[in-house]
Amino acid sequence: MVPSESSSQSNRTPWKVNNQILGHFLIELRIRC
Repeated sequence: MVPSESSSQSNRTPWKVNNQILGHFLIELRIRC
C-alpha cells in the first residue's frame, strides 16, 4: 500500500480491487464483532 509505487496507472487497478477487498473484510469484521 505504497502511494509512490502506485503512481503507475497499470498499478492503479489492482489497488482499487485490494481496497474493495479490504472494505469487505472490514464490514465482515464489524458484523462479527
